[in-house]
Amino acid sequence: MEYFQFKQFKVKNIASAMKLGTDSVLIGAWAPLESSDRRILDVGTGTGVIALMIAQHMSPLGEARIDAIDIDLPSVGEASHNFEISPWSGALRAMHTSLQEYAERFSGVPEVEKYDLMVSNPPFFVNSLKAPSERRSRTRHTDSLPHEDLIASAFSLLKGGGRLVVILPNEEGEAFIRSAELYNIGISDHRRLALRRICKVRTVERKPPKRYIMEFVLVTKSAVLDAVEEEYLSMNGDDRYADLLRDYLITL
Repeated sequence: MEYFQFKQFKVKNIASAMKLGTDSVLIGAWAPLESSDRRILDVGTGTGVIALMIAQHMSPLGEARIDAIDIDLPSVGEASHNFEISPWSGALRAMHTSLQEYAERFSGVPEVEKYDLMVSNPPFFVNSLKAPSERRSRTRHTDSLPHEDLIASAFSLLKGGGRLVVILPNEEGEAFIRSAELYNIGISDHRRLALRRICKVRTVERKPPKRYIMEFVLVTKSAVLDAVEEEYLSMNGDDRYADLLRDYLITL
């Protein structure tokens, strides 16, 4: 199938190294958005589906600019096409760059020009066998985007109070939380990246979580935050899961 049809847009799903999947749709629907958000960054955009879902959500709230980056050139081309045929083409932009290179451009950039929100469905395989395709391996393995680099980039790209939202398998999610805590301790900065909210996604209620969707916020080290908000979401037999995706998927 060349296009996957959502309620308000469609996604061409041919050229991208990482095909459209459940994780991208989940984080696109779950990502907490605020009416004051004006600059949003989708890291590792692939087909652009996360950026498109956010654009749909944001369209009634205000004029947000959504940038999407990917290290894979054919993916950027496909995302650009999907943006152009969407109702929000003027708010979306796809760029061919690595996150590391993009973050370097923001050295010395005024706070007002930084992002309110970063969203990513990042690579998570570390020691597993790599795919035969080099392009697909880059999108699945952390070689091209170590999680420490994703954490570090938040300090360069986010404005104060900005958020980083990430989806990972549960074990990698736990490791990501530890990496953020260690980075906060080691960095000579007055800020820290604090876990604010976590959604633990499972296939059915009796099973352990398969995915973590996490929201981190960039705050001063002295900031006192409320306890981490934790929720569970089951993909089967849970009305909240259907409600989360109802505005996007035709089949619900």
